[in-house]
Amino acid sequence: MFKKWFKPKWEHEHPNVRTQAVKMLDNEKLQERAILENLAQLDPNESVRIAAATKLSDPALLVELYQNANLLSEKDALITCFTELVSTRTKDESVALFALEHINNAAFLESMIRQSPLANIRQKAAHLITNEEQLLDLENTLKNKDKGTYRIIKDKLKQIKSKLKQLSVDQAELEATVTTLEHLSQQDPSPLLPHQLKQLTSKWNKIDQDKSNWQERYNQALKNCQTRLTKHQEHIQTMAAAKQEQLAAAQTFEHICETIEQGTQLISSERNSQLVDLAGLKQIITEQKNAWHQAQIHAQADPQTQARYQKNLQQAEHYIHCIELLQSQHQKLEQWIEQSHLLQAINVEKIVQLKKSFSYFFKQLKWPIHFLKPNIMVKAENSVLQLKQLHQQAEQALLDFKNKVAKNLKDLKEEVKNGHLKEVNKKLKHIQSDLQQIPIKESQTLQNELRKITQSVNELRNWQGYAIIPKKQALTEQMQNLIKTDIPAPDKAERIKLLQNQWRTLGNSQCTEEKTLWQAFKEAADQAYEPCKAYFTQQNTLKQENLNKRVQLCDQLEHYAQHHNWTHADWPLVFETLKTARTQWRQYTPIEHHQASKQVQKRFDQIIQTIQSHTDAYKQNLKKQKRALIEQMTTLLDDEDLSHAITQSKNLQEQWRKIGRLKYNEEQALYQEFRKLCDVLFARRQQSHKERQLELENNKQAVLSLQAELESLQKLSNEQLLASKKQAQALYEQFEKIAPLPKTEARQIREAFQQSYQNYQAQLNTHKQAVLEKQYEHLWQACELLETMELAILEQTLSDTALQDIKHQWSDIGPVPETAETDINARFDSAINAYTHSTAEAFKQAELDRYPLLHTLTLHMEILAGLESPQEDQDQRMALQVDRLSQKMSLGHTSGQRNLSNLELRQSLEATWCCTGPININTIKNLKDRFLKAKEHIQS
Repeated sequence: MFKKWFKPKWEHEHPNVRTQAVKMLDNEKLQERAILENLAQLDPNESVRIAAATKLSDPALLVELYQNANLLSEKDALITCFTELVSTRTKDESVALFALEHINNAAFLESMIRQSPLANIRQKAAHLITNEEQLLDLENTLKNKDKGTYRIIKDKLKQIKSKLKQLSVDQAELEATVTTLEHLSQQDPSPLLPHQLKQLTSKWNKIDQDKSNWQERYNQALKNCQTRLTKHQEHIQTMAAAKQEQLAAAQTFEHICETIEQGTQLISSERNSQLVDLAGLKQIITEQKNAWHQAQIHAQADPQTQARYQKNLQQAEHYIHCIELLQSQHQKLEQWIEQSHLLQAINVEKIVQLKKSFSYFFKQLKWPIHFLKPNIMVKAENSVLQLKQLHQQAEQALLDFKNKVAKNLKDLKEEVKNGHLKEVNKKLKHIQSDLQQIPIKESQTLQNELRKITQSVNELRNWQGYAIIPKKQALTEQMQNLIKTDIPAPDKAERIKLLQNQWRTLGNSQCTEEKTLWQAFKEAADQAYEPCKAYFTQQNTLKQENLNKRVQLCDQLEHYAQHHNWTHADWPLVFETLKTARTQWRQYTPIEHHQASKQVQKRFDQIIQTIQSHTDAYKQNLKKQKRALIEQMTTLLDDEDLSHAITQSKNLQEQWRKIGRLKYNEEQALYQEFRKLCDVLFARRQQSHKERQLELENNKQAVLSLQAELESLQKLSNEQLLASKKQAQALYEQFEKIAPLPKTEARQIREAFQQSYQNYQAQLNTHKQAVLEKQYEHLWQACELLETMELAILEQTLSDTALQDIKHQWSDIGPVPETAETDINARFDSAINAYTHSTAEAFKQAELDRYPLLHTLTLHMEILAGLESPQEDQDQRMALQVDRLSQKMSLGHTSGQRNLSNLELRQSLEATWCCTGPININTIKNLKDRFLKAKEHIQS
């Protein structure tokens, strides 16, 4: 009764009284701190709980109160308490870090930033804030105050903007992916479609955004694409079968071509055309033609094979035709060959006739150049060569004879001109005799010349047989008439000269009248020539002027040659100067051809030769430079660094263009040589490029093959999947060694393979976890069997029969986790040993020692599951939590260690529980129920 009157105020029924009493309690005193902790956790009134919490300084307890608080006002109060604790009541950095780790409240984080004296805590809190408005407010507040925290706030805002931007990009990516899929679903499938679908699905799966607006379109488009792809693959299979048939036909065509080639080559190796097996060759050709026509029924040969077949067939048939012709004309050829050996150079007509016979035969024959020539044909060709030599000798002899006749005609003409009729008749007889020995066609020109001379001879005979006077009178009259004739001076002078020559041709006689005629003829010639004098005087003046101009041109060129700087000459201008000088020289005509003009010509030639020597030296230097470039280009062909060689070759080509040009023929010859070397180098580059492209394509196909093989592993059964780990690792190692890949596709190819490998690892880990969970089920079966066995040993009710049954059940239990196998077997052996040696009392004492461990394991499991523990276990649970917190903090500062995941912690607790024995199941039933409840809560 008195206790009711003296009840402590913190137990008073009125909340206000309890609140006032809480304010009087001291957290530093152990007993009062326990009261505060109890009130903060269990008091039904919010104000009392808040008042008690504000007095506490245990961060772990405050965190637990915050996590268990249901009212927003209570949470705010606890946050204020935490803020005060961290910023004013304690400056322990670990406490602040603990608070930041467990209280993810925006107001608390902002208060830490604004009030904490520790820069590390402010920056840690800044890292945890995610609200954009709050960050903007803090950015304005902290600017120019707390640079480190301000920078973090600014970076966080940048990250938020980046995320928003990324969200927009992801939405655009979603739309682009769906649009691309829809576009692909409407097009004819290409070989890249499977790879494109894989890329698009991978891209779709990687985007971690809301896809509800696009999901239906995506699914439909993907389904359409897959339908089209299936049809396309079926079509490809059909085409592959057709291609296989085409390949078989192609092999048949190839065999036919090779058979014809081999048959023809085998028979054509026979030198004696009479022994060639034409029947066998014809049979081979007939058989292969029939085989070709049969193969053409099922497939069409490609143009190249068709051309090869036609070529081989034509060659074989042409060869047969040639052999048949040789066999039919063999005897005639032997006769011609024999005749060719008997002919001499004088038998021109027979030589020509025989040459024509051989020529006509070879024209008909048209022997194929790639086939071995028979002996008879070789002999015939040798005979043709011999006939050609005889014909050349005959032609040379004929030419010499014609030259002799031409010389005699010239001499005859001179004798006629001199009027020596006796000598003329003698020579004319010899010439006529010689002309009869020359073929008519070859002597036509000489016969014409002889006719002309014969006319002169006849005239001579007439002049001397009758009278020369009338003819000379006629020439005099013509000359007198020419005086009055108005024609150009050159023509008149030519006519005068012609009449004078005719006068001289008539010869001289001893009569007096001829002298009178000569005087009249000469006077008429002088009068007729009088008008020509002025013209020829003018011509002489012009010739002298031209000669003077040539002299001046020589002076200029001589000065140019002597004073020009040939070391640094402008060679194009030099060549232009030479060209201009020669042109002007030719323009300075007509010119008198006397000694002075010859000396000027000689001087001009010497000056031109002097200048030409400089230009020749220049061209020789150009030639050396071009030859040096060719040698450099030749050296580049052996350069292993192809890229360097190509670059250098382009430099050499640029140098070639800058060097001057030689004469056309020399320039073309050198340039062709240089160009061929360049072509070889660039052909090598093209080949290298092709090889590079082939290497890239092969590497790409190798990666795709590895990826396909990796994806096939994902379809294995569970046991096979576990066994494929080394194979998958080997595939990944092969993938890492493959390089390079096509530049435009490398990233996509590698990402696709990496994604496949990650999918495989995820599937493997999932299966491993499933296997491990199954092993833990077996571990619990073993634990339950041990519990039954240990209880019977403790109660001394276990019989030998029951033990045997337990052993059988033990052997039937499946595999347990590897980490627990030794300990669970040790627990079983310990129980067997206790039964065998009748040490139940010691066994019972051991069972009592296990209870505290199992109790601790239960509390750990409840903490891990976030479930409440009974009131009587609160102190021990708080100690475990604080110890756990300190372990985490120490691990966080220790390199080489990591915090275990909740799954690993749960499995560790399970293994420890199951391997802990002996136990009395009745004694620990409550603990086991709590332990299993917490375990199931975690698993759910």
